[in-house]
Order: sequence, then structure tokens, then C-alpha cells
Amino acid sequence: MRTISLTLVFVLFTIGCKANPADKNKNNGLPLSLSMNMYVSTKNGIKIREQPTLDSNVLKVLPYGAMLILHEAQSTEINIDDKNGFWVRVAWYDLRGWVFSGDLKINPDYEIFKHHEIGGFLNGDLPFILYEKPDILSRRIADSVDNVQIESIKIEIEKVKYIPIRWAEVTARTSTGKQKGWIYSSQLVTGDESISNSETVDKKIIKTVIDDANAKICELNVIGEIRIITLNPKTNSGSSCSGYGESRCINIISKNGKVIYTDFKNKSIGYLEKVNNEYAFFYIQAGEGRPCGGFFKKYTTVININTLEIYRIESYNETSCLRCIKKDDKEVCLNDKYKQSEEVKYFNSKNELIKKEEVPIEILSEL
Repeated sequence: MRTISLTLVFVLFTIGCKANPADKNKNNGLPLSLSMNMYVSTKNGIKIREQPTLDSNVLKVLPYGAMLILHEAQSTEINIDDKNGFWVRVAWYDLRGWVFSGDLKINPDYEIFKHHEIGGFLNGDLPFILYEKPDILSRRIADSVDNVQIESIKIEIEKVKYIPIRWAEVTARTSTGKQKGWIYSSQLVTGDESISNSETVDKKIIKTVIDDANAKICELNVIGEIRIITLNPKTNSGSSCSGYGESRCINIISKNGKVIYTDFKNKSIGYLEKVNNEYAFFYIQAGEGRPCGGFFKKYTTVININTLEIYRIESYNETSCLRCIKKDDKEVCLNDKYKQSEEVKYFNSKNELIKKEEVPIEILSEL
């Protein structure tokens, strides 16, 4: 059945090569049917060659399960080792060459590839750093990018700041336009991969709070004997931890391996944003923009990691047009003149409204 399905796919390729020339402009000069993901099906890997012949130089042996992007297919069907298929030109990261399609399949074996495909988009709880290479020591292209488009994903799992991650080659919008580079993300690791590849001490801490193989570590800070873990529970591999105006995060603060605070089974305090000195900042946010106005609200919970004293700050910003009209069923702000209003409220651990002066200056300087 696999040979039949691949044959049908490549018949489509052949038809696609004869498509209307106008259609070729839709996908980097290729028919749409010729830009798709396929995966190495042979356990010993697949040889990628310079040219579409068995005598051609082997560039590399690609590993089992690797995700390839198909860019070109020859129209003549061939048989190699009793398998029918075609020579196809593929991309694997920066490597380009020819492989035999009989050693490829359409469906991935690695769970992560079922959630993230070439050409798909990825958002983070916090913006990504765009690197020149899949290495945090390589040159930074941009320090804050979001909504990146995936070009490829490395199979290998690595650890950055104790967190299991995968690297992805992406196209991102930067201040100088679209650029290619690499980002790392815990979202590219499934829940069971995250737990199984995490530090032994973190496994033990997490297990005392939540015994869930689907949970994954999204953020982790280590300050001496203190470990602050943010988990993403029971969500698929493509989901972020925080949502619009709400959060699915589970936060755990431990000291010397013992849990001293968690919001599990209570309302989440949000995503771990940063740790400065003795304070950990967690946030939930939402916003909306329109031609004639918009709003932004953010709920920040600050925990003193030594005393566990808690402060909560609610900020709400609103922008409204001074003269808004409707033109062709669209809002238009005349003269682009707006008024802005801001309201900030401060609460203590008992959820009592307090004055700004009662909040430690170290917290206010970080808001």
C-alpha cells in the first residue's frame, strides 16, 4: 500500500510540473504540489546524492525519521531494491540533493512533526531570539521575533538553561525585513520528551505536584537552591502555555528539592516572565487594537522567592480616537488624534487593595 500511495503522490507531481506557468509563482517558482514534507522511512537512513543517479557522489546519509522538503520530481518511475519510486530533489536544512522516493513516506514517525509542518507558524509565550546557527553562542540576528514560519526542525533534543528544547530554522520578520535564522523552543518538544529529558531533581519536584506525562517544562530558573518551574499541562505540542487573558500554566517554586509554593489546583498566576534579585514576575495579558481605539491589560503577580510574600498588579490601558467616523464601513480616526487613559491597581497577598507606596521599590522599577 505504501508504494501505491507514493506512486499516486508522484503522479500528482508529474501533473504539477505541467501546470499553468502562472501557478508557478505561487510557491517560490514551484507548483504547489511540489512543496511538501516527506520523511525518511528506512531504519538505516537514506543517501542524498549530488545528482539523480546511483553513481553520483553521496553528500550525506540522512537519519531515519528526518523531515525533508521536496522541491522537484523526475517524471520517470524507477525501481531500486524492488521498490518503485522517483528521483526527487530535496532540502534538509542547508543541504540540497537527490534521494529515491521509495525510501520516503508521507506520515511522520516523530510525534513533534505531527504538530509542526514546514511552512507552519509558531508563537512563543515570550518572543524568540533569532540566531544565525542552532547554537546559543552563535551570532544573534534579532533579540525579539514572534510568529515565525518554520523551515525545518532538528530531530535532536538539547537543553538550554536546563530546559529540553529543539531548534527550528525559521523565517522571521525583523526590523530590517524578513530574515532566516534559528530559534529554540520548548514547544518543539512533546510532554513525555520534556519530562524524560529534564533534570532528575526537576522530575522529582514535578512528580510531587502533578503526575502527568503530557506536561512539559516551558520555563525554568535556578537561583541557588531555589528552582522556579513553569509547566504547560495537558496541551498538544503546538500550544503555548499562556492564552488570551488567561493561563494554563502550572508554576512550582522549590527550595532544596521541596515545594514551597505552587498554583496547581488554584487559579494560575500566569507565565514566568523574569526573575530579578529576590522577586519572580509572572504575567497574564490581553489586548485589542482598532483604527479608532484599543486596550491592553496585564495582570502581574510578583513573589518574593525568599519570604513568599506576594503582590499583584493590575494595569489597564485604553486608547480612543477623538473624532472617529465610518467610511466605506470602516472606522477612520480623523487627524489621527487619540486620548489615552491608564489605571493601575495594587494588591497584597490577602487580595487587599493597597497604595503604590506600599509596594517595594524593587518591584515598581521592574514593571
